Amino acid sequence: MSISIFDTGTANIASLEKSLDKIKVNYFVSKDINACIEKSKKIILPGIGNMSSLIDIKDELKVKLINFLKKNDNYLLGICLGAQIMLDKSEESKTDAFGLIEGDVKKIFDKFKFNLNIGHKPIDFKGHLTDQSILKKLFYKIPLDAKFYFLHKYYLDVKDKHAIKCESNFNENKFTSIVIKKNIIGVQFHPELSKENGLNFLENFSRI
Repeated sequence: MSISIFDTGTANIASLEKSLDKIKVNYFVSKDINACIEKSKKIILPGIGNMSSLIDIKDELKVKLINFLKKNDNYLLGICLGAQIMLDKSEESKTDAFGLIEGDVKKIFDKFKFNLNIGHKPIDFKGHLTDQSILKKLFYKIPLDAKFYFLHKYYLDVKDKHAIKCESNFNENKFTSIVIKKNIIGVQFHPELSKENGLNFLENFSRI
């Protein structure tokens, strides 16, 4: 099964393509969300960029993705900025987001007094790795102490009690690193920059 990558024009497409090439997963890249939907049951919204880069297309993109997600066997994976836009609104560019998961995107500095969360860090699954969970499938054959690469100035302040939330630590502060609601998956880390663990994650996503 192929994966569609929605190209926002500012996202980290090259690294993601290179990773999918390494694991021999078929993929399709397009700036046309309709083409992405037609080509695949799995869509990736890549990371890197600014929320403002999506403002002009946000409303149309939201409607298209909501319809796409009505089919339970369709999956949406948001990476970094792609995860942040799933929430209600963002302090970056002071804009509303998709509202698919209750919560806001907030500036790290305002709460934690440092500007950037960067580096390879493990994930605290908080008991969410049940046998039938999407999370279990995504981390199949990945060690529990595996580290993933983070690079972000804004964090996910998730309020949705029905969403699965996993955390990572940075300077003794906890951040949401994964959020899952039904067939919506958001990761704050960059699997395409996380070496073997990231490759395994992307391969597992291709198989769910």
